[in-house]
Amino acid sequence: MKKMLALCLSLCLLLSFAGCAAKSAPMEDMKAEANYGSYGGIYDGAADMEMSQSAPAEKPAAGSANSTGSAGVQNQKLIRTMTLETETEDLDTLLASLDQKIKTLGGYVENKNIRNGSASASRRYRYANLTIRVPVDQLDAFVEHVSGASNVVHYSENAKDITLSYVATQSRITALETEQTRLLELLAQAENMSDLLQIEQRLTDVRTELEQVTSQLRLYDNLVDYGTIELSVTEVQEYTPVEKETMWQRMGSGLKSSWQALGEFSENLLVFLVTALPWLIPISIIVALWIATGKKRRARRAERKAAKKAKKAQQPEPPQEA
Repeated sequence: MKKMLALCLSLCLLLSFAGCAAKSAPMEDMKAEANYGSYGGIYDGAADMEMSQSAPAEKPAAGSANSTGSAGVQNQKLIRTMTLETETEDLDTLLASLDQKIKTLGGYVENKNIRNGSASASRRYRYANLTIRVPVDQLDAFVEHVSGASNVVHYSENAKDITLSYVATQSRITALETEQTRLLELLAQAENMSDLLQIEQRLTDVRTELEQVTSQLRLYDNLVDYGTIELSVTEVQEYTPVEKETMWQRMGSGLKSSWQALGEFSENLLVFLVTALPWLIPISIIVALWIATGKKRRARRAERKAAKKAKKAQQPEPPQEA
């Protein structure tokens, strides 16, 4: 009986312990859920914020200006300079055509030097040197116009990349403007004369440097927005051949050049004689008088010699001694 009673008590104790364990488990789960709701929500918010900050931006369209490839090209700062040597048969007509084209494209002539030659020189010695500024997007159109209006014998192009210098100048301007704003705030808060003078001195230095850097940036903008063309034009009577000539063509060109040179020499000689007439006429008269007087002097000298010989012949010979 005692054994049976002890066994029943043991079973009752085990059942009571099991029931307590079953009741405590849901309470712990509820506490865990409550803790997760209070802290897990914060974690989720922080995680969502971190994900939103680190997530890559949406890829722009292929034609968008913010795409990596096109943005790199658009932000690149290049100074384009072209050098052209051309020939023309009519310098005045070509210069007038160039002036009209430059105005149409929105450019301007920065420097012009024209040599017309002397009165005795041939037309082929006339030439012009021009420095032309044209918007960079109109450079190709201007070069095409020059090629169509004249004979281009030399062409070269140079593109200088100043992107790094341009960006550094922009950054320097931003830094100086920020410092200027801060100095103005400190100037308003200055309480003694010493601080006031120091801030004003620094503010003056910052403004001076800001003006210089801003002027440099404007110069960069002008050089980038407007391309430079160094144009040299020579007036000729015959264009320089572009292709290599054969032997017969060289012989024909040489013979033609010789006749042309002879014609130019005769023309220049005639021009010289006509222009020198005011000097040649009196010189010719003086030379003619000198020649005439010389003839008279020679004639008188010859007469005197003949008279002396006749006089000597008329004198008697001295007697000869026996």
